[in-house]
Amino acid sequence: MAQRSKNQERIQRFVCPGCSLYCDDNQIVFSKNNEILETYGLCLKGYKKIIEINSKNRIKNPLIRKNGVLKEVSLDEALNKVKEIINSSQKPLLYGFVNTTCEAQINGIRLAKKINGFIESNASICHGQTYSNAVESGLYSTTLNECINKADVFIFWGSNAAESHPKFLTKTIFSRGKFRITGREIKTLILVDPRKTATYGVAGVRDLYIPLKPGKDLELIQFLKDMILKEKSEVPADGFVGVDKQ
Repeated sequence: MAQRSKNQERIQRFVCPGCSLYCDDNQIVFSKNNEILETYGLCLKGYKKIIEINSKNRIKNPLIRKNGVLKEVSLDEALNKVKEIINSSQKPLLYGFVNTTCEAQINGIRLAKKINGFIESNASICHGQTYSNAVESGLYSTTLNECINKADVFIFWGSNAAESHPKFLTKTIFSRGKFRITGREIKTLILVDPRKTATYGVAGVRDLYIPLKPGKDLELIQFLKDMILKEKSEVPADGFVGVDKQ
């Protein structure tokens, strides 16, 4: 843990919302003015999101629109205005939270319950619908812990995990987990992507790269399904959907 200096107010652990991994091995060192002095454990993606606290463009004082003009007001006046709006509302909606820490999101959920309201994020117009349909169709899902502790084959299909989820490979491919003493040496990485991304740079001799042509995903998925179900026994001599037989 970081050592306190004279300018430090507190050191706080938090769960990072930078991507879907929700890493909990992070710390922020705050100054007495609530500005970030240092961070520990964050990847570049998480750091860029959290460091916005120090942004010069950040609105630091409450604003209320009066006569069509936004004017700075005290925090007490702003909170009283929020209370007034919520109390006069029948179905309040709390929307957003995607750029806040998980601890702040928990408090948002508690507030929504307290005022008998709703809470929502941009997932409603993004991956939320995908997940909802997957659950309704009975599609099996997994957890990060299962990937860490049990998985030995990882398929990244059109996913550049090394850049979109920077800590994912460290937590899964290169970790041992709870139930074995082996790590990367017994894990296979399969990459399906038209480009050699940063994740490709992690591939080793036991891994496989499939250079799929753009727009041919569905055909390859159907072909692999037929192969697994024994409806097709071999790959055409000239390859398939741009993938060489070898």
